[in-house]
Amino acid sequence: MFTQAILKTTGAAGLGLLASSAAADFLSAQEPALVPTRPFGKTGENVAILSMGGMFDIPNNQLMLRQAVKWGVTYWDTANSYEGGNSELGIGKYFAKYPEDRGRFF
Repeated sequence: MFTQAILKTTGAAGLGLLASSAAADFLSAQEPALVPTRPFGKTGENVAILSMGGMFDIPNNQLMLRQAVKWGVTYWDTANSYEGGNSELGIGKYFAKYPEDRGRFF
């Protein structure tokens, strides 16, 4: 009886893991929704309604920048004073690796 209960429980857990794995594969195959855009003042440029602020350790968080691009967050704010100049260096590092993305940013 105890063995049957264990087999039922582990079998159900195994099916749950299989289902969650299949769901994760399905979701990862989907294209991410892009952040909506709107006109930026009188510039005539459309920019994402969300921006990425550069006051974090950008040189060591390149994956965060790449994900922002995938979501359409292409309005990044940086300045030499952010993170002691490392914000601009980190964004430069990103564009050195992905130069094709440069024209997509405002």
